[in-house]
Amino acid sequence: MTDDAALYGDSFADVYDEWYGDMFDTEGAVQALLELAGSGPICELGVGTGRLAIPLAAAGFDVVGIDASAAMLERLAAKEPPASLTAVLGDMGSVAEVLAASASEGDGAKNSDGDCDGHSVQQQRFTLIICAFNTFLNLASEEAQQRCMGQVASLLTENGVFVVESVVPAEPEEIVTESLDESSVGHGVTVRTSTDVHSQIIRGEHLEPTATGTRRRPWAARYLRPEQFDGLASHVGLAPIERWSSWRREPFDGDSLTHITVYARA
Repeated sequence: MTDDAALYGDSFADVYDEWYGDMFDTEGAVQALLELAGSGPICELGVGTGRLAIPLAAAGFDVVGIDASAAMLERLAAKEPPASLTAVLGDMGSVAEVLAASASEGDGAKNSDGDCDGHSVQQQRFTLIICAFNTFLNLASEEAQQRCMGQVASLLTENGVFVVESVVPAEPEEIVTESLDESSVGHGVTVRTSTDVHSQIIRGEHLEPTATGTRRRPWAARYLRPEQFDGLASHVGLAPIERWSSWRREPFDGDSLTHITVYARA
């Protein structure tokens, strides 16, 4: 996996559910995804602690979740998710390669409890692949993002869809290149960022006050405008078929701060 593939997960695994658990419309997301999933199976990129994958598996679907952070997957396993959820450690930017390698190491991938579940992921194709809440942006280079999009396309069934949820960035002239602001997670946390408008790469860190001093939680991301997502998809034969501003399917327009886009084969 790439050097920074686990950076975000390793930085935030111990506080992710506490800091961010109430910020999501998980109920709306799960309902929308169930309506798109067909007969399954489902794959989630950046499965993290299982916020979406666990209820999707509980609904009766076989779910494969990939994450580069062992710390995140440990948190997922501690929740004792359904046996139909298989967690795979690896870089989502090379998801097809990771799943093939995982299958070739044994009779099947490890499930979320660390046991061999007998499921072969090598030949699987998915009716639904998910990359939620800015996770795609954690692939902090154009090359990694394009590679991921291509590998996703190779894993979709003929009528399968890829669903991405991402922030809509400000216009280039409105982007602040250096900032230090109070974080929305509270707890006295501040966020320092440095943005290269040309490469669209943001390098940041959350600064958390603790009893023993300041804990630094570093991260990196490469932001994309919706049309840039569409460009990556077009290169690998995918096209947007739906775009909303929320999981409740509210219309997307020029004032939307978030986009949820559904891609299918063109």
